[in-house]
Order: sequence, then structure tokens, then C-alpha cells
Amino acid sequence: ASCLETGLKRANAQEASNTVGTVNGIAFSSASNSISGVIPEGLLTLFKEAPVSNPISVTITGDRNSVKELVRKVRAAYNEVVSFIDDQQQASAEKNASSIGRDPLVRNLRSQLAQVLNTERSVGGTFTAISQVGLGFSRTGQLEFNEAEFDSALDRDSASVVRLFQGDGVSPGAF
Repeated sequence: ASCLETGLKRANAQEASNTVGTVNGIAFSSASNSISGVIPEGLLTLFKEAPVSNPISVTITGDRNSVKELVRKVRAAYNEVVSFIDDQQQASAEKNASSIGRDPLVRNLRSQLAQVLNTERSVGGTFTAISQVGLGFSRTGQLEFNEAEFDSALDRDSASVVRLFQGDGVSPGAF
């Protein structure tokens, strides 16, 4: 039963006030108990006040499936480009005049793409090559994704996997 139905009036245990705090040293303030913009694409909802002398630690883990889906999309896009180049080169070999397979830029594009992905990275951390995190090339040049190896790499050192893909701010990552 609600307070109006029973005719009772209840006082708030504590009146609402602005929520203030810090996340990783960055101050925030909100007129409600929901804080957005402090964590990229995240929303914090606070339910209880903590004394300043007793900071609250929150551990956030990423969604592995969404990360895997992004890697699958990179693999699929790479494989589509490689297949297109292969088709153009085959058409060129068959003397198809409309093919761009004879263009030196097209012929070099495939090897340059593979080289970009297959280059060892000096980004710090455990992993320096995509082959160490479950990505590799088949005999036909297609990019393959071994999800079990990827999961193992994330379990071992997820921050290093992130640096391998994104770079470290100084050296570029594979993606």
C-alpha cells in the first residue's frame, strides 16, 4: 500500500542533494544519483552515501562478446577486401578489360594490408603481434580468428591486447 492509501506520511531518512565525487581523480557533480559522462559509454547509479574516509572502489569489466564481435567485423572486412582483390586479379588474368587487377596499386594493396596487420608492435605489454591473440592468416591469405586463443589472451593480459589493437599513444596499434 502506498503512503497515500494508508493515510500515513513518512519523512525522508535523508533529503536528496547533489551527488559529488571523483572517478580516477576526475571530479563530477550531478543533480541526481545517476552520473553519466564519467566513464565512456557508462552510467553510474549511486544508492548510498559513503564517508569521505571510506572510498568506494568499483571494478568494471568489459563485455567480451562485444569485443569479439568487433574483431569478427575487422576480420570480415579484411577478408572482403582480399576477396575483391583476388577476384580482380583473376579477372585480369582472364583478360577482362574492365578489371582493375593489373593496376600496381591494387596488386600491392593486398600485401600492404597483410603487412600492416602482421607487423610486430612495440606497444608495451605481453603481446606484440596479432598471432599471439588468436588472429592469423590462412594459406589463401584470409584472416582467421581463433576465439579460444583470444579468450586466453584476454584472461592473461587484457590491457596488453587493448594496446596491441589500439596502440599506446606513441606507437600505432594493429587496428
